[in-house]
Amino acid sequence: MSGSNRVIGGRSIWGGLIDVVLQKYHWTYDYLLWGISYQNVQMLLADNMSTTTEEEVIDADDPNNRERIKEMFS
Repeated sequence: MSGSNRVIGGRSIWGGLIDVVLQKYHWTYDYLLWGISYQNVQMLLADNMSTTTEEEVIDADDPNNRERIKEMFS
């Protein structure tokens, strides 16, 4: 089992939007501020494609999984 993730920051437009867009699209700061409209940036992010990983399902009723389940909580 992987460790839990903790998100720190991203509460302002600077960390939650500008940093994300600059990293994702490799734009310059000047282009983001002056070269594209805020509405277009919002639409790009709203329609952003993302993937998720499917989590493994463990049958807790199966005695063979007992140790594995105990490890998840230690």
